[in-house]
Amino acid sequence: MWHRYAATALFGAAICSLHFTAMAAALLKTDPSRIVANGDLSEVLLGLFVAMVMSMIVMLSLVTVVLDKRALRAAADAAQMRSMIAAARTGIVLCQSEMVVAANQAFGSLVGMRQDEIEGRPLASFVAGTISDTDDRMGDPVEGERRLITGDGIRIDVAFCTTPIPSSGPPLHLIEVRDIRAEKTARERMAHLANHDALTGLPNLRLFRAELQKSVEEAAIRRGDLGLLWLDLDHFKEINDTHGHAAGDALLCSVAERFQSALGGQHLLARIGGDEFAVLCETGQRSGDPAAIARQLLAVMAQPLQIDGHQLHVGLSIGLAMYPQDADCVTALMRKADNALYEIKRTGRGRWSRAA
Repeated sequence: MWHRYAATALFGAAICSLHFTAMAAALLKTDPSRIVANGDLSEVLLGLFVAMVMSMIVMLSLVTVVLDKRALRAAADAAQMRSMIAAARTGIVLCQSEMVVAANQAFGSLVGMRQDEIEGRPLASFVAGTISDTDDRMGDPVEGERRLITGDGIRIDVAFCTTPIPSSGPPLHLIEVRDIRAEKTARERMAHLANHDALTGLPNLRLFRAELQKSVEEAAIRRGDLGLLWLDLDHFKEINDTHGHAAGDALLCSVAERFQSALGGQHLLARIGGDEFAVLCETGQRSGDPAAIARQLLAVMAQPLQIDGHQLHVGLSIGLAMYPQDADCVTALMRKADNALYEIKRTGRGRWSRAA
């Protein structure tokens, strides 16, 4: 502040010195041959005119100072905003009429390009879709998921948030882009764990029931039928007690692999829990006879399994229920198949039987 005051004082002193030096150096002489009228110009009017001109100069100077301060403040705010955008870890892009006018380093890292290579290019060069695909009529941020296109042409999943910025000219949008590949992988992993058995990787009861419900509804529409096999390993508890739970888990995985190999991917296999499995048989497919499938599964389990250097013989019991012959809904169909399995367990193991 003191530097400003000193500069102002020196500048004023320089003007005054130059003015009075010039006045002192001036020599005015009258020309006797010229006749000058006396009293043509009023001294009062001349004074008022000079005062008005000086006032206008002062006012214009004050207006200039105010505008200059506003311009400096706006430039400082813009510089601060650019610094904040540059420091953000989230990719940020400023677009004007679908064209990128500014981008921070985080966005450049996402697309693998320098900032000067990004600015001035259409947003569609980096993001699948356009800003007009979002509804920003209310002026609120619009969030969603998009595919970001890198400089190498690779597409990655990103969270996309568009915020319209008030502007008297072409529309402005501030866009935030965040890499969500890790989050999406985690969500998919959680969804898989929620619907699949952690030991065998097969669908669990939750997913199997949903698929069974869907198949029953489709069968009702086309007036078809389907079969449900409820499988249970015989004497599995004895293997756990004799060889340990680790051997029991390895046995379940081997059994699941045998079942999948026998089914050939044509029918849905699930682990219901413990040593119980279930098979959804679509009878319209080739080799779709549920009774034939049950006999095939019994046959593959007749061979011993190699677990930790031991040959283990495991029996299999199967209960069969048909839709719509034995039950007309999912709950009743599952109960019928389970009852048929229970009856086999009660009267003898190692075979299959259809619900009565």
